Amino acid sequence: MVKAVNALRTKQMAWIILTWLVVEAVDFLGFFSGSLSEKTDFYLYPLYDMMDSELIPELMSADVIKMALLKHMRGRTLNDAFIVRAIRDSTAAEQMKMFLIRLGFGLKVVVTGNVTQVDLPGDAGLGLRAAVDILENIDDIHVAGLASLDVVRYWLASEGVEAYAKYKEPDLRMNRAAWRAFAVVDDGGVNSRMSVL
Repeated sequence: MVKAVNALRTKQMAWIILTWLVVEAVDFLGFFSGSLSEKTDFYLYPLYDMMDSELIPELMSADVIKMALLKHMRGRTLNDAFIVRAIRDSTAAEQMKMFLIRLGFGLKVVVTGNVTQVDLPGDAGLGLRAAVDILENIDDIHVAGLASLDVVRYWLASEGVEAYAKYKEPDLRMNRAAWRAFAVVDDGGVNSRMSVL
């Protein structure tokens, strides 16, 4: 987001486009009162968290930050923008392809996601993984992988990511009698630990 805002401020780009896929009850958004922005703003909180909170209202009122649901991008051509495509790999391969063929001229596109966080059943949510496999050898497309050490959160988040990476699917079907509750014990961050109850 910092690069997007800098590109906007230095007039390298005309606007920032934030785009995402709403998985949860996307077809029911029309039933709620308010504008599209009011109905979907909470999906953008992770992107807003990366920006200076005082800058957001200024950019929104100047109408230089555009929000676009993936569902509403069909038929559009996106030009002169910094596009941030945030996904949890809830995107199907066809949706990812549809997004990529919307790209016009004067763009910089950043697609973020985690191929281990799939919200759709089966292979339906593997759009990011498919895009990486298909596009990584094309000039000017760069793929950067991150590891648990790159998690910029509390150290327990990084440890948790590593633990889940080592966990095998059959292990998830453990006997109910073997389940244990755990709690995060925090004594100010110095000696925080997980305790089995």
